Amino acid sequence: MTIALPNLRKDTILNLDRDGTENSIVHQLILCLNRPSATSLPVSEIVNTFQRQGKHFVPKEVLLLLSRIRDKLSESDDGTDGWTIAFLDVLLDKADQTYDYHSYLALKVLFWGDEHRIDETALDENILALLLDLLDFETAAPNQAVRWLDRLPADAELLDLRCQRILKLVQRPAERLGIWPSTKDLSAPQLSHLLLELFDRRCPPTTNARLHHTILPVATVHDEYMFIRVLQTFETVFRWLARVLQRVIDLDTDNIDLSTHLMRRCSVRLNEVQFLLTLLSSMRKEAFADFRRFTEGASAIQSHSYKLIEALCRTPDPDRLNSAAFQAVPGLKPILSSQTSTLDQVLERMKHSIAISDTKFEAFKDSATEFETAVLRWRKFHHKLAVSMLGKTTGTGYTEGASYLDKVKDAPLLLATTSRRGSG
Repeated sequence: MTIALPNLRKDTILNLDRDGTENSIVHQLILCLNRPSATSLPVSEIVNTFQRQGKHFVPKEVLLLLSRIRDKLSESDDGTDGWTIAFLDVLLDKADQTYDYHSYLALKVLFWGDEHRIDETALDENILALLLDLLDFETAAPNQAVRWLDRLPADAELLDLRCQRILKLVQRPAERLGIWPSTKDLSAPQLSHLLLELFDRRCPPTTNARLHHTILPVATVHDEYMFIRVLQTFETVFRWLARVLQRVIDLDTDNIDLSTHLMRRCSVRLNEVQFLLTLLSSMRKEAFADFRRFTEGASAIQSHSYKLIEALCRTPDPDRLNSAAFQAVPGLKPILSSQTSTLDQVLERMKHSIAISDTKFEAFKDSATEFETAVLRWRKFHHKLAVSMLGKTTGTGYTEGASYLDKVKDAPLLLATTSRRGSG
């Protein structure tokens, strides 16, 4: 049975009476526990509770009831699908002591039902869904009747800066989808409103629900909303890049024209989202320090998709494979053990293939070099931002923080790009 996710908007889940929220959710969870089913779970009220209080501060009674409901649903044979269990796993990560980068960003829920497509239309839709939701949050912040994430609110100047940067980020994907307004001389608020309206018309009915179920901040600091959405957008792009790189590896030497095209698209896509780090740089240090106290154990060093990109490009050196970075992503081990080829090895085979002309080989090598350059640029910008935000403090994933990023920012992604045809 597939669960139909409700098409929620913020105003339908954020207007519960503040004083009655906890009693209300406990009562509803007790009713659900007596007759547990995926459809009886009060999803919108649960999301409201976590968003209004922060995941770190949800009452233990609520967590205990959710855990018992999950146990009963897991044992049932009523056809419950995995979405509800995945959702509950994300909610209960801190109680289960499974809290990490992936559960913090609710990636299991965000990517639920993803068919592993590599077409760029789907990528544009996913990017716009996340960034336009962030735009909606930032533009609505000054006028919310019932405030949430109200600790350290952003002032009008900061909100305007963020909106301008978000609009810059969404322009190209919106143009490709044909929803970038052609009307000239629109103010930023007018453009934002029109974009949200146009995207709402084309997005699937479950998009809003999926978005609201994946914004589960640990605290109630305004800036954490942006922090989560930016990281989710990066993960969306990294996931897509890993798929495309795997496609290039699978093609091997069979279709170098397609492989060259795909590599160029990887560079374009990564370069387009570099500006996400500029958006993230608008996060205030005091705001980051405030909610970061409750994110211990969740760090981008645990990003499965980013490490997979690195491993697909070339087999990591033994010291890198045994480093904290790869030890933090144990799910990669079975993938790496079964991996038969890398992009570096494909490039080497192309170099020696008599069926591939010098011109086509050089074009592919150039496209691979462009991608490596884009990744190194991203690493350096990421390191610079980490230094600005963290200084010399350690990272939240039990890492060395900015000093760790400094060590790896210049490490080559590929080796075969330095060789020429006829050498070796």
